[in-house]
Amino acid sequence: MKKKLLVSVCLITYNHENFIEEALDSVIMQSTDFDLEILIGDDCSTDNTTRICKTYSKKYKNVYHIERKKNIGMDANWMDTIRSANGKYIALLEGDDYWISKNKLQKQVDFLEKNKRFVLCSHDIYLDNPYLKKGFKNFLNILRVDLRQNGLNFAIKKLTVFFSDKELFWKQRRLYSLNKRHSVGNLKIALDTALDERYIHTSTIVVSANILKTMPDEAFSFTIGHKLSVLWTAMHGLQKHFNEVMAVRKVHSDSSAVTRREQRFKTREGQITRDIKLLEFLCSYNNQTFLFKNKIKQLKKKSK
Repeated sequence: MKKKLLVSVCLITYNHENFIEEALDSVIMQSTDFDLEILIGDDCSTDNTTRICKTYSKKYKNVYHIERKKNIGMDANWMDTIRSANGKYIALLEGDDYWISKNKLQKQVDFLEKNKRFVLCSHDIYLDNPYLKKGFKNFLNILRVDLRQNGLNFAIKKLTVFFSDKELFWKQRRLYSLNKRHSVGNLKIALDTALDERYIHTSTIVVSANILKTMPDEAFSFTIGHKLSVLWTAMHGLQKHFNEVMAVRKVHSDSSAVTRREQRFKTREGQITRDIKLLEFLCSYNNQTFLFKNKIKQLKKKSK
C-alpha cells in the first residue's frame, strides 16, 4: 500500500561537492511512515555537485534534481525550490549541512499533525567548526555571553563544567546557539528568536507548506535564511522547538551563506537597519503591528 506524500525536503545547493552526499544520505536514511520527496535546488554549480545530484536522482525515485541553466542566486533558488514542493510540510536543508537522527522528520511531523495550531517545528543543531579556538580568552567571551543572555545560574553551571571537565565544556560549545530557546513560541517569542540571537538554524525547520509558499518575494531584499521563515510563519500560528540535537551545520571558508552575510552586513548597524526595514515591511501583512513596532524601537536603541 502506497504511503501518503507528506513531506517535501527542499535542499538548496551550490558548489557543495565535498558535502552534498552527506546531506543527501542523511535525508535518505530517514525512517518514516509517510512518503517524502527530495527536491534539490542546484543553482548552476560549477564543480562536481551537479554530477553527484544527477547520480542520486537516477538512483532514487523520490529524488528530483532541479538544475538551473544559469545562477539565479541563493534567495531565488530557495524560493523556487520551495514553490515546487508537493508535500503538506516542507523540511529545509542546505547542501553543506546534514541530519544525524533518522527519526527527525517523523518526530517533527508527528507533532505538527497532532497539534494543528502549530505551523513550524525546529530543534537544536551542532556546529562543526574547525576554527573554534579553545583558549581561555574564548572561554571568557562565552561566559560573558551566557551571563548576559541566560542569567547568573546558567553561567555558573558552565563555569563549573569548564573547571571540572574542559573536554565536555568545548563539546557543549558545539551547540550552534549559546542561549536557551523557548519550547513553544508565539509571534512575540518569534521576534526575539529571529532578532535577538536565539538562533533557529534553517536546516532544523519543518513547516506547513501552504504558509511558507506564500512568503512575498519582496521580503528577500531585507534578509535571508531563518529570520524570514521564523517571522512569516509565526504570523500564522505557533512554533515548537525540540531541545534535541538532530542536525549538524558545517563551517567552512566557501560557505555561500557566510559570504552573502558578510557582504550584506559589514557592520552591526547595517544589519540592524535591514532588520528594521524587514519588520516595517511585515507590518502590512499582520494585525499585531504593536509587536513589530515595539521590536523596532528596541532595535533602534541598539543602533545608537
